[in-house]
Amino acid sequence: MKNNVSAEVIKKLKILVIQVNRQCNLRCTFCCNRDGDRSTSIPLKKVKELIKTFPNLEELILTGGETFLFIDYVFKIVEFTKKFNKRIKVQVNTTGIILTDKILKRLRKSVDVIHTSINTLTPEVFWKVKGGNPISIEVINNNIKKYVEAGFYVIVDNAVAKYDIDEVLDIYKKCEELGVQEYAVSQMIINGRATKEMLPSYPAFRKMIVELIEYHKERVKAGSKMKLELWCLFSNKLKDYRDQIKNSKIPSTNTMDCCCGSSMLYFSAEGYIMPCSLAFDHNYFKDCDINKKSIKDILNQKRIFRLINKDVLKCLNNGVCKLFNPKIKGTFYD
Repeated sequence: MKNNVSAEVIKKLKILVIQVNRQCNLRCTFCCNRDGDRSTSIPLKKVKELIKTFPNLEELILTGGETFLFIDYVFKIVEFTKKFNKRIKVQVNTTGIILTDKILKRLRKSVDVIHTSINTLTPEVFWKVKGGNPISIEVINNNIKKYVEAGFYVIVDNAVAKYDIDEVLDIYKKCEELGVQEYAVSQMIINGRATKEMLPSYPAFRKMIVELIEYHKERVKAGSKMKLELWCLFSNKLKDYRDQIKNSKIPSTNTMDCCCGSSMLYFSAEGYIMPCSLAFDHNYFKDCDINKKSIKDILNQKRIFRLINKDVLKCLNNGVCKLFNPKIKGTFYD
C-alpha cells in the first residue's frame, strides 16, 4: 500500500531543528559531531522553504557546531522566521563563549530561548570534557547572566561524563545563582566524539540522579522556580527515576518521551532529514538530502516512515533507536 506520510508529518510537525554548521570553538567529548567534519550550511533559500512548509510549526531550534560562528546566517534565519510568523518560538544553541552587546541587542528582537551548556566548574576538567581554555568557564557564566538579565528563557544542559558527575549538584546551584530557568541533565549518547570510556559507572549515575531529584524537591519547596529536566534516561535500570520525576510534582516538562520523527524533525548542516539529532551518523542519511529531493519524497521513504510509526516511536528501552543502526546493542547501563 502506498504511503502518504509526508502530508501527515507536514501537518503535525511542531518542532524544526536545523543544524547551522559543524564548526565549533570547543571540542566537547560528548558531541554528536565527529572530528574532521566539514563546516557546511543549508542554503538560506532552502531554510526559508522549510519554515514555510510546516503550517503548524511552533518552535524553531538552531544548533551547531557553534552557531555564533555563523552569526549573520543565524540572524537572517531568525529574523525571517519572526517576520513570517511571530508566534514561532525561536531557540538558538550556543557554547556561550561568543557574545557582544551588539549581538545581544539584535538577538532580543527575534530570539526567545538561549540554550547553552555547563558541564564543569573545574578548570582541569574543562580541558578534558570541553577541549578548550578553562578561562572560558567564567566567560560562559558571565554570558549566561547577561542572557538572563536581558529577558531570555535560558536552558543550561549537562551531558554527564565520568569526569564531572560529582559536580552535577554544584552546577545546579550555579544555575540557580545565575537565574537560569531550566537545568537539564542527561546521560551521554554514544555518537560522534562521545565514547563509552567517558561514561560514569551505573552506581555513580544512579546515586547522582537520586540526590539531584531530592535536592530539587527541597529547592522547589523553598520557592525555587528553576525547572529540572532529565533527558535520555532510556535504560531499563533508570526507569524508576524516569517515573519518579514524571510522577512527582516538581516543575518539569515532558522531554523524557521522544517526539523525534513525529512532531520533530532534524536537518543536518548538509541538508539531510534525520529523525534524531543525537543517535545517528549524518552520513547514513545521504539519500534524505533536501538539496536533491523534495521534502515530500523524502518523508514518504520507508526508512523515515518506520520511525514515524507510533508503534516503534518509543525507544525508552533501547537507549537509542535501532531501526537504522543494527550495530547498537543494549543501553549504557543495562
